[in-house]
Amino acid sequence: MRISNRLAGVAMAGLITLAGCSSQSTGDAGLDGDDVATAGTDGQMTDAGEATDAFAWPGSLRVMGDGYPKSGDPCRRLGETAATSNYLDHTAVLVGCPGDATSAAATSITGNGSARVVGAADGVTFISVPETSSAASRTSGPTSFAGDITGNAIATHRFAASEGDTVNVTLDGPGSMYFNVLPPGGSPGDAIFVGSRAVDDADTWSAVAPATGEYSIIVYMMGNDKDSGATRSYELEVAKN
Repeated sequence: MRISNRLAGVAMAGLITLAGCSSQSTGDAGLDGDDVATAGTDGQMTDAGEATDAFAWPGSLRVMGDGYPKSGDPCRRLGETAATSNYLDHTAVLVGCPGDATSAAATSITGNGSARVVGAADGVTFISVPETSSAASRTSGPTSFAGDITGNAIATHRFAASEGDTVNVTLDGPGSMYFNVLPPGGSPGDAIFVGSRAVDDADTWSAVAPATGEYSIIVYMMGNDKDSGATRSYELEVAKN
């Protein structure tokens, strides 16, 4: 009986030793390999070291196009928002590049000599590129503006044109919103287009510029939206040829 108990004890000790070895081998598996998977912050399993360098453009900016100066490039043309309004110039294109002024994206624009850094916001460097520069000439196109109007307030936007240019202005906004166009140096009474009096399409204006200089576009509301103090959004596009 004592012999049987002793044999049983030896057998049990052997099983415990084997179990310990098996557990240690399982725990060490993969520590020196390249295919270790780890749980990401979203609970999904991803390869260790996997990362993305895609830039998320902030909502404070109005990004236009899919690259500047050509499609696929990291920088973008910027439209008018509260963050960019102080940097827009009718003689230049406002470009935004991810990162600071020393980033590769920014220096690829400023390297042409005429472009200059004018500001930054939310991880984006603002660069003003004169329309006469080669970069701007390759991408010259419509100028866009955007904003909001409340009640009887007005918004003014400006663009430059030369005598003989064909100018096309398009307004994208609610039916209660209109725009007028003033010639260079003109006052509201000198408007060469009054949207609220347009017979056909009050949202578009196409004409030959009668003089060289800076034109003004006045955006305003009428009717119930104006009287009730409603706030409405709009976008303007100015194209010249």
